[in-house]
Amino acid sequence: MRDAATADQACDEGGNLTGNLVAHDSIFFNCGPDGTTFASNSDTTADAVCQTTDVFAGWEADFGVKTTDPGLPAACANFGCDPVPTGNVASSFNCSTIDPSFDNNGYIGAFAPGQPSWLTTPWISFATS
Repeated sequence: MRDAATADQACDEGGNLTGNLVAHDSIFFNCGPDGTTFASNSDTTADAVCQTTDVFAGWEADFGVKTTDPGLPAACANFGCDPVPTGNVASSFNCSTIDPSFDNNGYIGAFAPGQPSWLTTPWISFATS
């Protein structure tokens, strides 16, 4: 969130999340200059409904947002890695409640922990020549 007006849309006058701005079952990892700055307050005036840090804390508490290392292999810093996570990416959110065409699973992301990646032939090719 880049400004106080955006953060204020996320909360009611009591500082509770409204549901107008939500991050569900997402991983924020290695963010900011120190690697642990997931949110910073943009408005410290008395008229602010809530702060960005309050919104982020609510997402962590109520919507399955995690700040833990998902355990992606170091090779993922370069193109062509196998992005299957080895860290904690568990989730209790049922994706089919958004749309029945979505599969429900117990993890965040596109890759099941401990399972083969779908980023293999014949589905996709990273050939450069």
